[in-house]
Amino acid sequence: MTDADVYIKRVYEKRTYKSLGEEYGLTEQGAYQAVMREKRRQRKLTPFYPNGVLVDPDGIGEFEDEWTVEEMYKNMFDTVFDS
Repeated sequence: MTDADVYIKRVYEKRTYKSLGEEYGLTEQGAYQAVMREKRRQRKLTPFYPNGVLVDPDGIGEFEDEWTVEEMYKNMFDTVFDS
């Protein structure tokens, strides 16, 4: 018995904590804790998407590709005073 087994039966088969505890020899609280451990483990493995929106990891506003060296130098040295 692993936490994943208990989690799968709880989430996909819609089993109660009581029935899971009886099947695996756990208390209701033990079955609940097994499900929560697996849920936390899965959350750590998935990237962070708050509200379903992709987060830009480096904060520059581009998602497909990163800036080239030429683009970085252009943005560093061009100012509003250049014409």
